Amino acid sequence: MLHYITSPGQVQSGTYTLSELGKKQSRLLGEHLKTLEFHGKILTASAPYAMETAEIIAGITESEIIPFKHLDADTTVSEDGESLMERIVRGYRTVPIDYPKTDLLFVASPNDCEALINIFTTSREFNTRQYDCALTTIRPAEYFTPILFDTSFIPYEDTTFGSKTREACDIEYMRSEFKTEVTVPDLSQLKGERILHIGDTQSASYPYYRRLFELVRPDIILHTGDMADEVKIGRHPEFLHEYTVKITELFEMMKATGARIIIILGNHDVAEAIAKVAPYAEVYEHGSEVVLSGVPCRLGHQVIKMVFDRKYCMYGHGMSCEVWRDTLNIPGEHCRFNVMFGNYVYDLANDRYVRIQRPTLIL
Repeated sequence: MLHYITSPGQVQSGTYTLSELGKKQSRLLGEHLKTLEFHGKILTASAPYAMETAEIIAGITESEIIPFKHLDADTTVSEDGESLMERIVRGYRTVPIDYPKTDLLFVASPNDCEALINIFTTSREFNTRQYDCALTTIRPAEYFTPILFDTSFIPYEDTTFGSKTREACDIEYMRSEFKTEVTVPDLSQLKGERILHIGDTQSASYPYYRRLFELVRPDIILHTGDMADEVKIGRHPEFLHEYTVKITELFEMMKATGARIIIILGNHDVAEAIAKVAPYAEVYEHGSEVVLSGVPCRLGHQVIKMVFDRKYCMYGHGMSCEVWRDTLNIPGEHCRFNVMFGNYVYDLANDRYVRIQRPTLIL
């Protein structure tokens, strides 16, 4: 038994009905639910935009629509003092009794969606939003990590949060201040050129990296691939616009440091897009030898494809097939630096480096 939770499609400004884009979002959600073999019941708020979304979905999935009164009072506290969460919990208690062993789709306002989701989890990834028609999937009868706010079935350009596009929301977030303290070890021992090694960066981590750049003040920034790691452009070329929006922000951050920028192409990078966005960056294929601070280094992306034939080898991608550990690195001897061990600052001319712990949000 699965429970799905979604907010309606985009609402036409100044009305209580769906915009044309909102209707499209609802259709795309209905088609996605059909691929998931959803034929259950749709419990919906009675607001016109919620009913309209439910009707579009029901027409595609051949599902029954049932008005659910507990989703109708979209206020924080009701007149009798009952909170939104208390109202949602009270209403949800009737669901197993009235609809046992039935897949359900709840169509409700963003506030009510949040309250429904919070019955099962309060965990959130950074920069997650209840976009219009975003789909959350929960299996209430057993342990199941909820799938939160999925919009993969809606093109990036058609994803909205009310009147704002997802692109505008993402840019606003990526330019925001990182609220958590960033701890950088003492770098005074690094007397030569500072090379900051990063890689496999999700756009949710960009505010962190902006702060890291300010603290490290690198002379060279080495990125070993997958610049917007959550955008799996290697498998989904249709995500090119989203990828371009996000790497543009990262390049602007790196360019502002005045550092030399070196990019190793990852399996989810597009050389043509990088060249267009950042013609000033040096871009290399996996396995290239690049001289850094006068030292020949082997640079790559995936550990499984690395050849460890240089004193310093830098790469990333993940820990699959990784046999090395950071503790095996001894300054001055053969070293392998997987960016998954941490971000690094190198002074290669003097055989020194410092490791910086990657925060949890970007692991």
